[in-house]
Amino acid sequence: MHGRLPRDHNLKISVIDRDTCSPDDLIGTTTIDVEDRFRTRHFATFGLPQEYNASGYNAWRFPMKPSALLDQICFHNGIVGPNYFGSTVQLAGMTFRDSTVLSKTEDIHERAALTALNNFQQIPVIGCHLVPEHVETRSLFHPDHPGIEQGQLQLWIEVYPAEATPTLVDITPNPPKPYELRLIVWNTQDVILDERNIFGTKMSDIYVKCWLQNVDEAQFTDIHYRSLDGTGNFNWRMVFPLVYSSSEAMMVVTRKKSFYEQLDTEQKVPPLLTVQVWDNDLFSRDDFLGTLNLNLAQLLRPAAKPAKCTLQSPAAIRRDQYLNLFREEKIRGWYPIVGKVNDRIIQTGKIELELQILTEEEALLRPAGKGRKPPQKLPAPDRPDTSFNWYRNPLKSFRWILWPFVRKVCLVLLVIALVVLLCIGLISNTPREIIARGFARKASLDSAVTTGIVEQ
Repeated sequence: MHGRLPRDHNLKISVIDRDTCSPDDLIGTTTIDVEDRFRTRHFATFGLPQEYNASGYNAWRFPMKPSALLDQICFHNGIVGPNYFGSTVQLAGMTFRDSTVLSKTEDIHERAALTALNNFQQIPVIGCHLVPEHVETRSLFHPDHPGIEQGQLQLWIEVYPAEATPTLVDITPNPPKPYELRLIVWNTQDVILDERNIFGTKMSDIYVKCWLQNVDEAQFTDIHYRSLDGTGNFNWRMVFPLVYSSSEAMMVVTRKKSFYEQLDTEQKVPPLLTVQVWDNDLFSRDDFLGTLNLNLAQLLRPAAKPAKCTLQSPAAIRRDQYLNLFREEKIRGWYPIVGKVNDRIIQTGKIELELQILTEEEALLRPAGKGRKPPQKLPAPDRPDTSFNWYRNPLKSFRWILWPFVRKVCLVLLVIALVVLLCIGLISNTPREIIARGFARKASLDSAVTTGIVEQ
């Protein structure tokens, strides 16, 4: 923008809410005094970088080089010098040594002069801080709500003479790139058991639900029926396309906010993958068992074994335990599932996941099917014989659900019947034995009496 001082001394920046049918709405405004920046002794028209570069993305943009700028500032402040000696510069009795770390191939005098400018506040009496290169944050205010901040605006401002305007800096961010996330749900362990069968045994019909930001686009595994110990086997692949900006570490979502919107709305949101474990119910609503949220750009390193998969406090997690999936490309391991039990947040299970990120070109070269379908077909899970849908398999239901109970009942009834028969047999045979023994004894007594009479 072009202007003339002191006439055009105020720069007004407004942020507007665009509306399709009604007039656009003012969100907030900030005002910058350009003349104040132009005339201040702190050289606020241009932020001084830390190092001097003649070319490249961080090239020096001010019309005067650091050495000429230092000469001008010294002249305006009545300072003798500067005097250059190799990588040092002397002025006002102070010596400044070049502090360049990266750009050591640039002109030594310019590097030393820039070091002196960045440390100009060290000069006694007349020294002052010169404004460094920075991005400033300014508050937005609405005239109808004075004193109440309506948001913030980040920017930087440079003021140049009209005859010495440098080339504009292209700050267009790198365009976001399309990617494909491939998520394989392998297994679960120690998932809480939320139901009881007709015989009182705890169990759960486990399945996994996953989505990227938009729950309406969620994908599901099949169901591991009748898990008796919280174990679920799936071998199930999910594929999620996404658009990701690596410079901002954000996922770009484009959609219409309302059906009457003419243009799509672009939103930048964290690449957050949500994984939930549910218990399937036939006649009632499914029961929520636990959840897991994974930021693909700041992903906690998974545990290699389920025994080491525990819930950690965020304060106890070190920075080196995080990774960026867009750099790592592929990981596999165990993550803790978190749920609410008796109004307490606890670990409600463990899940084994494999996450792989591919560019659009790589995904086309190496396609993969969803679920267990080809290409790159996944093997069927090795589930126990008791894992099946009972109402679709009545014979299996009788064999694995009813028959064990019926068998136990039959065995118990058989034992009871044998005991009863034995008791009946004993009871029915005991009187006969007693009577028979009584008659035999009486007969022997009668015989003895008869024998005695005969002898007399």
